This record gives sequence, C-alpha cells and structure tokens, in this order.
Amino acid sequence: MMAAAGKVTIAEVEQLVETGSINPDHVHTPGIYVQGIIKGKQEKRIERLIFRQEV
Repeated sequence: MMAAAGKVTIAEVEQLVETGSINPDHVHTPGIYVQGIIKGKQEKRIERLIFRQEV
C-alpha cells in the first residue's frame, strides 16, 4: 500500500494484458494508484531451483 502514500507510482510489468483478462485478486497494486507503466525487458526469476546434494 505504499503506492497510496506516494506522489507518483510507476509499475514495472512483465506482460501487458487486456482489461478484464486476469482475476482482480491477482493484482497487487490497484490501477488508481499507478501513473505510469514500464514493460520489463527481461524475465525476473525470483525462485531458484536447488537440488539437495547426495551425502
């Protein structure tokens, strides 16, 4: 909810979609707080696959 406290909010997105094509529950920041959108050029890999080593 920091977007509500800021003067300007810019959202970086991985993919732009048409209005109504995603579930509203999956949106983290409501559009009313966003003044600008930037489409990211690379995929952000947050999770890393780690295998346990054999002992």
